[in-house]
Amino acid sequence: MPIVIEVLSGARRGHRVVLDKPVVTLGRHPDNDLVFDALSESMVSAFHAELREQAPGRWTILDRGSSNGTWVGGDRLTQLAFDGRLELRLAQGGPRLTVMPLLAVPAQAADAVTLPEALPRPRPAGLDPLVVAPTLDSPGSSFRGPARIGGPADASPPGGAALPGAGGPGRRPDAVGREPGRPPDQAPLVPSWQRAPVFGPTSDTRDRGFRPGVTAQIRTLAGELVRRSSRRFWVAVTVLGLLLAAATTLLVLVLTGVVEFGSGRPATAGPRAAAGPPVAADASGATPATAAPEPPQAAVKRIVVDNRDAIFLLGAEILGRSEGFCTGFALTSRILATNAHCVLEMQKIWKVIGDGQGVFAYQNEHPGVKHRVQLALMHPGYAEDDSDAIYPDIGLAVLAGRTDRQVRLATKERAAELRVGDRVYLLGFPGALNNTDSPVATLTEGLVSRLTDLTQRKAEPDGAVLIQHSAFTTKGTSGSPLFDETGAVIGINTGYYRGEAEQQRVDPVTGRVRGEMVTQDLQNYAIGMRVDLVHDLLQLLYERIPGTQDGADAGAP
Repeated sequence: MPIVIEVLSGARRGHRVVLDKPVVTLGRHPDNDLVFDALSESMVSAFHAELREQAPGRWTILDRGSSNGTWVGGDRLTQLAFDGRLELRLAQGGPRLTVMPLLAVPAQAADAVTLPEALPRPRPAGLDPLVVAPTLDSPGSSFRGPARIGGPADASPPGGAALPGAGGPGRRPDAVGREPGRPPDQAPLVPSWQRAPVFGPTSDTRDRGFRPGVTAQIRTLAGELVRRSSRRFWVAVTVLGLLLAAATTLLVLVLTGVVEFGSGRPATAGPRAAAGPPVAADASGATPATAAPEPPQAAVKRIVVDNRDAIFLLGAEILGRSEGFCTGFALTSRILATNAHCVLEMQKIWKVIGDGQGVFAYQNEHPGVKHRVQLALMHPGYAEDDSDAIYPDIGLAVLAGRTDRQVRLATKERAAELRVGDRVYLLGFPGALNNTDSPVATLTEGLVSRLTDLTQRKAEPDGAVLIQHSAFTTKGTSGSPLFDETGAVIGINTGYYRGEAEQQRVDPVTGRVRGEMVTQDLQNYAIGMRVDLVHDLLQLLYERIPGTQDGADAGAP
């Protein structure tokens, strides 16, 4: 029976493989079935652990005498039997991974990892064969406390502001958070990365028959030397290729007159620089949709300047350590817009340290300026499950303090005028670049590439609320505002599509080739929710939680 292995942290984070063999080995040595990086993950032993199939759907994890141990929860194990999903860590501080017999994988989760010829892969009618991945940098996995989110207590913000229903259209949970028709022995729907591991019986017998000898250690050292030499060679080839491409591009620009030789500036005169017709603007200063598609550079800079103080990095502070995980933007002096899956992350942190504590909004380009998040609200139609369905991923966060700058939301009428080909600008905090000590937002530019409803079907302009765009998206940009050419927020970034790719791994020592099916993040195929949903949720917040409205809505146009 095949087994699914997903790496949750470390150099191979996000890799998911399916291996159909009775014994699966893990370690840094190239002879293992799942090989970890010898440089960045040196705490993993050369032959660290192995998985053995005992019966169909029942496996055992064995530590092979590793130096730093194999851990489940806070316990170091010698061997452990399991028949469901198991989360473990190779060495304390080492990579985390989950293992699950394919027999125990839900049907929709198996679709994302199995080869086409191995199992049939049914897809929900009308959906693209892609997985939707939220752009969330989650700090919650490193915090102590319960990780399961579900039921009425988890979906309700502090102060009794509970929302009815967390399921999608036509689905409403019962009193304990389960959907109608779900068997009573099943827990409420929770994200796969938050499910509690299933433990089997343990054994105190230490198996010392797998400790590698001197020959294995020499082969490990040889493999590391080969990998280092190969890496330096390809880095040099890449740098030389980039330099050659840059020189060729510059030569072409000079020969065609686009760039004046010796000045490095675009050519402003001459027969090739033909002036275009003037662009008319309406009374509000907005460029009509039929005008030139690319706004002047000054207009793009004004988007950043006008909204600099209205963008916030959402992060958590626990045990003296702070980490950002999402982006938010000010609608009023106390209310930030973000994603529903970011609200779930806040609830996870509050379950550890207490309601309304530890979550902060750090103001863009203002080091040391932060506001505590008191409570949060997510769209009642949002749900997290293992399907490929897309739900209204909209959330609101209420601050303890007040901000002095807000964004300008586009009206619903303007949102219905959005068309494929319109330019959009995303301003947020990519996960690799966010810094809670000195937050500085990043601007990316893209085009609206598709407009559909939430089922990814063609819809009339009033119902086309799912925006697919090409502005570069990565972890941490969840909740980033999408500006149109006039500087109004036309949507809110949610995530990106994730496809599947088959890769071949070549062992540099033995030359053996292994095929792997891995998921691939498609950052330039990003998705966002149109601003209509933000207007609706903001009105719901005013109705359900009195006192959150600052008189008139400062974020409305």
